Amino acid sequence: MSAPRGERAPSMGWSRLLARALGEGENPVRWGPTLGRVAGVRVRVHVVLIAWIALVLIASLPHDALGIVPTLLGVLALLMVLVVREFARIGATRALGGEADESLLWPLGSVAGGREFPSWRHEAMAAGAPTLAGVLVALLALAGLLVAGAPRDAVLLNPLHPARALAALRTPGGTQPVWLLGVWWTYAGGMIVTLLNLAPMMPLDAARIARAYLSRVPGGMGRHGATRVTAIAGIVSGLGMVALGSLVEQATLVGVGVLGALACVQELRQLRFVEDPVSPDAGEFAASLHGSGPDARAEREADRRAEKAEAREQSERAEVDRVLAKISASGMDSLTRSERRTLERETARKRSGPA
Repeated sequence: MSAPRGERAPSMGWSRLLARALGEGENPVRWGPTLGRVAGVRVRVHVVLIAWIALVLIASLPHDALGIVPTLLGVLALLMVLVVREFARIGATRALGGEADESLLWPLGSVAGGREFPSWRHEAMAAGAPTLAGVLVALLALAGLLVAGAPRDAVLLNPLHPARALAALRTPGGTQPVWLLGVWWTYAGGMIVTLLNLAPMMPLDAARIARAYLSRVPGGMGRHGATRVTAIAGIVSGLGMVALGSLVEQATLVGVGVLGALACVQELRQLRFVEDPVSPDAGEFAASLHGSGPDARAEREADRRAEKAEAREQSERAEVDRVLAKISASGMDSLTRSERRTLERETARKRSGPA
């Protein structure tokens, strides 16, 4: 339907355009177009992965570079490693009682994670499943190299300089067939992705395991505290990786460090949005002003509970508003399973409320 005469049709803002094209326009850490759905999982590819593939293919074109065929084989091998890791993550998450309805692939795995696990152990096991899958892929490819008679220098590669090992890759007859290149890149890709995922930065595997442990063990700090600790540790690790990458002139380390630090900063921003606004320090300050008798303590506790309830209500309203905005931008089909439940809870709450 066209706009009435004399009125300008409403235009779609940049945020809505980004949300439609990239999935979450307001959160650059989760930018990625949707490819489709597989077994109830929304499959997306992060813009960083798309940009990385384009850059490495362009860089392979000069005559003194690695070459387009070996580089393309390396890209395909990495994508295979990422897909295997993602199948392991989704399968383990669902088998362990969690929820996994989205896949957002980036060069080191997936930005998306599982939710609503029965215990911290289940969450930690699901977070570790991609690492185990990557190790298995690397070991199988290594076995293929050994069977093919690849030389020792091609097997004992330096993760920071894999091309040096690739130059030594030959069969006993002195040839370098395409299939052997593919096996070698699968080995190198599985090993490099696995090693980088040991860095304590979100959304890497090690940080997810650490957050699950810190949030659920007896005497732990809770989900918010665990997220805060892992995010701060991730920012420090990311800056350290940037410094190390600059020192050894490794753009890969610099890029991973920058992305990891940004992801951890975004975790802290989200945490500040939903966490309890009443801090222990504020409670102690109020106690010094209003006394410390039983009646005063009971009153302060009642005020704190009321503030917590108000904060939760505000968080729930904000989540409902976000879901409604997402429906407006991308339609009902774009909602994840968790977002659909949020909408159902809000609908049920309105129906049961006063007329």
